[in-house]
Amino acid sequence: MTSENLTRIQSVDRAAQILRLLSESPLLTIAEIARELDVHRSTAFRLLGTLEAHGLVEQERERGAFRLGITLLHMANSVAAQMDFSKDAQACCDALALELQETVNVAILDDATP
Repeated sequence: MTSENLTRIQSVDRAAQILRLLSESPLLTIAEIARELDVHRSTAFRLLGTLEAHGLVEQERERGAFRLGITLLHMANSVAAQMDFSKDAQACCDALALELQETVNVAILDDATP
């Protein structure tokens, strides 16, 4: 089943849009988010409140603007832990070496301390 076949839930769609907006512009006010989503400020406020309750966004004290929350970092780490970068890199190297008829290597930095 492709994503085009799935029924979209408007509030979830808008919440995802907020997360994407905050990934592109690190600090946005409720008014800015409401304008970008073309919704009333009260709708943006409720969406942000729900996202904040789950740690997905947090409100900056000084401006009252919102930014992405720390929970997203934990979620991203979970995704990264499931990925095998060296296996994926090897598959790319094998394909590139076959196409170019050259030796191809990938180095993965393991420890960045000087």
